[in-house]
Amino acid sequence: MKPEQVRRNPAFTVLSEETAENQSTCPGNPIPSISRMGINLYFPPRVCEDYLGLLSREIHTKESLFSTKGPVASLWFRGYPLRQLSTDGITELVFRLCSRFNLKNNQGVDRGIHLGPEHCDRNTLALLKGLGFEVIRLTLDASIAGPDRSVGPVSRALEIIGEFSGLRLQCELCLGADTDPVYLDKVLALLVSAAAEEIELIPSLPAISTLGEQRLSQQTLDNGGLQLQQHGYLQFGENCFKRPCHGDIALRDNHRLCYGPWGFYNRDIVNWLGLGAAAEGISGGYLYHNMTDPDRYRHRVLNRLNPLASWSSTPLAEQDSYRLIQSLYCYHHIDSCKGYSNTTVKKLEARGWITRDQEQSKLTEAGTRNLGEVFQALISNLTDDQPRANDYTPPHQ
Repeated sequence: MKPEQVRRNPAFTVLSEETAENQSTCPGNPIPSISRMGINLYFPPRVCEDYLGLLSREIHTKESLFSTKGPVASLWFRGYPLRQLSTDGITELVFRLCSRFNLKNNQGVDRGIHLGPEHCDRNTLALLKGLGFEVIRLTLDASIAGPDRSVGPVSRALEIIGEFSGLRLQCELCLGADTDPVYLDKVLALLVSAAAEEIELIPSLPAISTLGEQRLSQQTLDNGGLQLQQHGYLQFGENCFKRPCHGDIALRDNHRLCYGPWGFYNRDIVNWLGLGAAAEGISGGYLYHNMTDPDRYRHRVLNRLNPLASWSSTPLAEQDSYRLIQSLYCYHHIDSCKGYSNTTVKKLEARGWITRDQEQSKLTEAGTRNLGEVFQALISNLTDDQPRANDYTPPHQ
C-alpha cells in the first residue's frame, strides 16, 4: 500500500480512486453553494518546517473549489497541532481562516482540536477557548503500557480541562498487544469519571505482527469496549463509544449521520475542505486525499501546485462500497443483501455476525465487534449472487 493510501480506517482504501500526481485540481466544477461546509486541518507527527506558511499557501490553491459564503459548521485541527505550531501560530491560523471563510458565527459550530496531555495547560486552554474551540480531543498512546505506568499525566490533563466551563472532552486511545489491562482499566475509569462524551479505541500494531499479537490486541479492544458499554456508552462504528447525550445519537436516530475517514459527521455538511499533509476532504461529491509525505507535500505547495495525491474516480454516492460503509458504520445494518454473495451472507449468519429479514440485515453484537471483517467479507464478494471459489470465510473468534 502506498503512503498516500494509508488512512485511519482501512474501509476507505477500497473506494475507487485515481491518482492526482500530474493534476492540480479535483474533478468537477467549483461549488457555487451557500450550504454548510466543514474544514479539516491535519498536522503530522513529524515537525514540518514553516507549516503555517504551507497551510496558508494551500488555502489559496484550494479556495476556488469551495464557496466562502456558506457557514463553516465544523472546524477541526487534527493530528498534532502543537507539535507544528506555537500558540501564536494557532491564533494566526484561525484568523487567516476567518478572513477566507464564513467562521464569524460560532453558534452551532463544532470547533475542536487534538491535544496530548502535555499540551493541556491552563494558558493554552484559555487561549483555545478564546478562539472558539469547544471540544478538546485528548490523544493518548497506550500501545506500550505496563501495569505500573503512571496515569498522572492523564489525570492532571483531565483536571485542568475540567476547570474550563463549556469545554467538551473527547479521547482517542491507541491500544495494542502491549497494553496491560490494569493500565487500560485505570485510564478508562478516569475518562468515564471526567464525562468524556466520546472515546475511540484505536488499534495500534506494527506493520509486521504475529497472529498472537493480533488476537491479543483485539481482545484488549473488546475488553475496553465492554467496559465502556457497562458505563452506558453506545457503540458507533467498530471501536467508537459515545455517551447517550452526544449529538450524534440524534443524528443517527434521524438518519442524518455520515461517516468519513475523519469520523462521524452531520450529513448536512456535503463539502469538506481538507488542508495539510495527509488531510482528506470532499469536493463536489468526490473524496480527495492529500499527499502523506511531508516532503512531497511541501514540494507541491511551494511550487504553487495543489498537493493532491488522489481523488475518487466517481462520485461517492455512486460507489456501492461507500454506501456499504455508511450503512455498516453509521447504522450497523445493510439495507439489502441483494448483490452480495449468498454464500458469504450465509457464512456471516452462521458465525452469528448478522441477522437477516426481508428488508435489511442487522449486525449482531458479535458482528459489531467484528465490523471490519464483515465489511471486508461483503465488499470482496460483491457479485451477481453466484458462488465463488474464493468466497470469504470469517476467522474464528
